[in-house]
Amino acid sequence: MRSDRALRRRADPDLSGRTAIITGASRGLGAAIAERFLAVNASVMLCAQDGAELQARRARLAAAHSADRVAAQTANIASEADVDALFDAATRAFGRIHILVNNAAVTGPIGPFDAVDWNEWLATISVDLAGTAYCARRALSLFKPHRYGKIINISGGGAADPLPRMSAYAVCKAAIARFTETLAVEVKDHGIDVNALAPGPLATRMFDQMIAAGPERIGAELHASIKRQKSEGATPLELGAGLCAYLASAESDGLTGRMLAARWDPWPFTGPAKAEIADSDIYTLRRITPQDRGKDWGNPIGQALRRSETAPAHCGAVRCNSVPSGTQSPPLLALGLEEAASGSRVPMNFPPRAAFEAPVQGKNWTALAAEPGPRPFCS
Repeated sequence: MRSDRALRRRADPDLSGRTAIITGASRGLGAAIAERFLAVNASVMLCAQDGAELQARRARLAAAHSADRVAAQTANIASEADVDALFDAATRAFGRIHILVNNAAVTGPIGPFDAVDWNEWLATISVDLAGTAYCARRALSLFKPHRYGKIINISGGGAADPLPRMSAYAVCKAAIARFTETLAVEVKDHGIDVNALAPGPLATRMFDQMIAAGPERIGAELHASIKRQKSEGATPLELGAGLCAYLASAESDGLTGRMLAARWDPWPFTGPAKAEIADSDIYTLRRITPQDRGKDWGNPIGQALRRSETAPAHCGAVRCNSVPSGTQSPPLLALGLEEAASGSRVPMNFPPRAAFEAPVQGKNWTALAAEPGPRPFCS
């Protein structure tokens, strides 16, 4: 586990003059993010479904900070009407909105995919994925006129690795990672940064729900892992809140379309590191090919593409002049093959090469307090 000393080494940015909407903010990570934002001078609109719990949180934060910088609105993010009311209330309370933190999520049904309640499975998609996307959609309507904004989507568990017996939750977290990267490309020219945040294993109510489900429903291996992490000490909420504050600040401007792990990645990034990230697929989700693992299974087309002349990294393309003549392309490689044979550009992610989460492209960005050993389930 990271030490308090390591946490203190990450300097807090200043969010003075910025306002954030934070969903799922009545407890757990959302409440920790709200606390951190207020501590670095932001104003916050809190959102949660439980009205009484939400107002109690607002009162505690208002007492600890400035009451005029804290507002709250009860909302279910699966309801478009509730989300519309949330954004309207935030605009009335604070005027301009600069930041959206999409934190609200539900665990969803736990158990084998073909045994869980189908309506519960769909309801999880409505909250964790569709709700997140609709909040982002509303935020864009406020950010685009100012040509600036920050969207931070909480992803994590299930995004980079399978999460059996929690399929709805895992599907949503993986989809959020892809949604983040896709939206980031769409709105980059509007000065809007969109990133996903993996906070690490957190000792929150979700942990308790997973433990209470028992090994029969959630699986013996995952159940034992979660119990061990809780007893040994989960990732401090403050670590994820700190990364969120960094992504909400001017210090991270231009860093976009990435999935960053609070526990593992060496944030805050230097200017040169941000430039290298922008010109690469580091911290993104990509298909891993046999060649990425040192395997050569004799795909002549793939080998030809990999031997091709590489265009400058910033153009996002490769050039190929050496596709073997008379070779039949398998369906997976058919897209762009004719263009490659003629020497024109094909997308850099065809075929995709890099894996999630590690600077695998010859970079050595040592984390401030890197830990040995395997990485645990990341919620």
